[in-house]
Amino acid sequence: MRREPLSLAALAEDMLYAAAPLTEGMETRVVSDGADEALADRALLTRALDSLLGNAVRFTPVGGRITVRIENGVCAVENTGEPIGEDILPRLWDAYYQGDPARTDEGTGLGLAIARAVFELHGYPFGAENGADGPRFWFRFGK
Repeated sequence: MRREPLSLAALAEDMLYAAAPLTEGMETRVVSDGADEALADRALLTRALDSLLGNAVRFTPVGGRITVRIENGVCAVENTGEPIGEDILPRLWDAYYQGDPARTDEGTGLGLAIARAVFELHGYPFGAENGADGPRFWFRFGK
């Protein structure tokens, strides 16, 4: 692993634009408290963030919102949409697990498992929860 200082806000800005082009009919934004520097392997962290953003794009309804929020050493990808069942949340990070049987034709079930491996390799705590407006996936990169 090759760790280097990187701005999560800049990385998220670039990736969010690529993941959710303006034609998708979604509002996207990056919100940062300014303390966004992580010591991380850029390629690996890009892969993990790509998985979180890809899921957010897939499950955000037209007219919805995706926010990457970087505050207090935590990077979170939040999206408006249906909450994830409380019984499903703990298994989302398992390889090949797909929480909604109606969506089995979308994805392979590996994205969040890869993100989990990247976060664990970096020693970053991580999780998923339901916020007031929809799902929130996060990892802690700082103190």
